[in-house]
Amino acid sequence: EQRFGEALAIVKDLQRRYPRNPLFRHLEATIADVYYHDHARSLAASEALVAAATRGEVNQPDIAVVRARLNIAVQLDQLGQRERARQAIDALLAGAPAAPADAIARARELQRAWSTR
Repeated sequence: EQRFGEALAIVKDLQRRYPRNPLFRHLEATIADVYYHDHARSLAASEALVAAATRGEVNQPDIAVVRARLNIAVQLDQLGQRERARQAIDALLAGAPAAPADAIARARELQRAWSTR
């Protein structure tokens, strides 16, 4: 209902209350991308999630990193940094993540989409 600011405020509050839950950080990146079309902000949120996961500050860090890296690649592409986006996807695929289950399929989908451009 066009209440993006309110949604983002709720997500930020949930991040403060449940700092180990990576879902709320991922939602911040999604809101920035989908509703604000702010690719730089979405990228920054996902990069922050990767950093937090690397430091062991979130639950299920392996899954959090994979989801964040997929979004990082998408945002890099949106920001006109296609080569960096491709490198991010290649690196993700090289790691052969087992979870989340859809990660490899999504990464390959992005590769196919970018190969036609």
